[in-house]
Amino acid sequence: MTFERNVGATVSGIDPTEYLYTMQTLSIIEGAATAMSAPLIDSVAIARARAVNSEMRDCLEHFDPVRFTALNQDFHSVLFEHCPNPHILDLVHRGWNRLASIRASTFRFVPGRAQESVKEHEALLQLIESNADADSIEQAARRHRSATLDAYLAQTNAGSLSAH
Repeated sequence: MTFERNVGATVSGIDPTEYLYTMQTLSIIEGAATAMSAPLIDSVAIARARAVNSEMRDCLEHFDPVRFTALNQDFHSVLFEHCPNPHILDLVHRGWNRLASIRASTFRFVPGRAQESVKEHEALLQLIESNADADSIEQAARRHRSATLDAYLAQTNAGSLSAH
């Protein structure tokens, strides 16, 4: 939101550089937190994550990007909140807070990304349920985050910024 004299408040776009840095950081930190959480995620948490992902899938029919983003955060919270390292968890929370201050929803800019995101969530849950090794879980979580960043950069022609 920006304020201009004699105009008032207007919704401003995402700062692509700030978004890039935040998403890159979250890719690394949240990927690690998810991997560290995985052995501690029980069947109740898996069921909760699946229920949220199902709500996300339902949300696709009459797409509401802000609601989808809130559900997305709920989903990911189930996966990273069990992280036993409080410092990493704090960094993840800071990253999500920074994202919230940058944008209401990335999916408003890349609505086509939402359907793939829901599929990737299920793949993450399957990795956790199958007791996959920490590196596989971390890499899947990182690819998931990076795919949203890549889609945003491609859609907004911010491609001069490198996601990798």
